[in-house]
Amino acid sequence: MPGCGVDLTPVHYKGDSAAIVDLLGGQVQMMMSSISGLLPNVQNGKLRPIAVTGRTRSPTMPDLPTIAESGYPDFEVITWFGLVAPARTPDAVVTRLNREVLQVLKQPEVREKLTGMGFEVVPNSAEAFSRFMAEENVKWGSLVRELGLKGQ
Repeated sequence: MPGCGVDLTPVHYKGDSAAIVDLLGGQVQMMMSSISGLLPNVQNGKLRPIAVTGRTRSPTMPDLPTIAESGYPDFEVITWFGLVAPARTPDAVVTRLNREVLQVLKQPEVREKLTGMGFEVVPNSAEAFSRFMAEENVKWGSLVRELGLKGQ
C-alpha cells in the first residue's frame, strides 16, 4: 500500500467468491472486501476481521476499529451501491424513482434485512448522490494518475 509502510502483494480476482475460497483455503493470507460479502464467514468463526476501511465503525461490528483509528487517519475505502439511470432520463422520472426508492428504504423490514447483511443504508437525493459520485471520481481518479495505473 503506497505511503503506509506495508508491503503487500496484490492478487487480483474477478469477484469475492473465488477470493474468499482462497482465503479460507490458505492460498492468500488476507483480503479487503465489503462486510456484506464476508459477514457469514465472520459470524461462523471461519474468518477474523481486523479493521473496517470506512471513517467510522460499522454498526454491524461496532467493536471493530477503523484503519484510521489504527494509525492511518486519512485512510478511507468504502464500497457503495447506488441506483443510476441513463444521462438523458427526464428529471421527473429521476425524481419519481428516487422518491419510490426512498419509500422502500424507509420500510423497517428492508432496513433490517440490509443492515443485517452488513450494509449501511444512506438514503439521499439524486443530487446528493451525484455529488458523492463526482467526489469519488476525483478522489480515485487522482490516485490512479498518481500511481500511473492503467487498465488491462
